Amino acid sequence: MANNPHAQTYKGSTTFSGPIKAGSRWLDVPNYDRTTVPGTIAVKDLPNAGFVVCSQSCAVEQKAAAQTATDINLPSGSMILSIQYIVTAAFTGTKKDLIMYLDPGVPDEWRVLTPSDGTGGGLPVLDAVGVYNVTPNVGDTRHVEAWRNISDDREADHVEGRSIDVRQDSTNDGDGRCIVTINYVPGMDLPNA
Repeated sequence: MANNPHAQTYKGSTTFSGPIKAGSRWLDVPNYDRTTVPGTIAVKDLPNAGFVVCSQSCAVEQKAAAQTATDINLPSGSMILSIQYIVTAAFTGTKKDLIMYLDPGVPDEWRVLTPSDGTGGGLPVLDAVGVYNVTPNVGDTRHVEAWRNISDDREADHVEGRSIDVRQDSTNDGDGRCIVTINYVPGMDLPNA
């Protein structure tokens, strides 16, 4: 395959802050303006057609220290849609699982995103190369709330607008490796129950 001489010139990426919305249904409201003017509707008040889905990925090694920070940092108020592990080297040892946590930067306030009961129950056993889809524990309110809105405004130390780091714990120093991908809607900011 030939090398692209423009590979470093045109990287094909754009960085900006969100939340990113799919656009307004402005055709439904013919009279609109950028500010509220009598007889018009402000653009910010138009119904939105939807939010954009984003994803972030990171590489994880099973031998990494417990509660190691990953390269994933989710925007405040995001709603998680899915978590996927792409195992490239099978996990070994007595526990062949991987737990993901939200770390809001407040001591003792970490929130678990993946099923965990201390025995690996509920977590996929990552003992073979492949793709694994991870879901929260059914009936576990704290897991469901963490997926619905990663920011918990009920916590005493909650800071509005703070992005949240994702940490991992493979609970073993085996030889496994995987790529973790989290798909989410940035800035959805659904209320916590």
